[in-house]
Amino acid sequence: MGIATPFRARFGIQDRVVTYADSATITPDANTSDICVITALSQTSAIANPVVATPYDGQLLQIRITSTLSRAISFGTAYQTASSLGLPSNTTGGSKEDYIAFRYNLADLKYDLIGTTIGAVVSGISATEAIAYSLAFGGI
Repeated sequence: MGIATPFRARFGIQDRVVTYADSATITPDANTSDICVITALSQTSAIANPVVATPYDGQLLQIRITSTLSRAISFGTAYQTASSLGLPSNTTGGSKEDYIAFRYNLADLKYDLIGTTIGAVVSGISATEAIAYSLAFGGI
């Protein structure tokens, strides 16, 4: 079995990776970034509703956060999740990279959480299993 090529890369589409400064409020710009990188998060932060001119159904928005200590995070009203998989409330810390992935849901006009690497077990499913499931079905 060979190495799988990510779906977008098959068509020559590169993810737009943008680094955001450490701040109490971080506002992802979905017009210019697919992956929002927040390095050295040093404070409690709110991930504000993304700036986006015209979001499209299924639009992917990934957030990657690194922090030396666990930091409290919160999300704006444009983010939602199923009750069994809540939005993360803290980073892992220890200089580990936390990934949080969303897809835009045109019917709800919200970004649905589709996976995260934060946390150990949620409703009997580990974060790693949730990401693996998401990848298997075209998620991240």
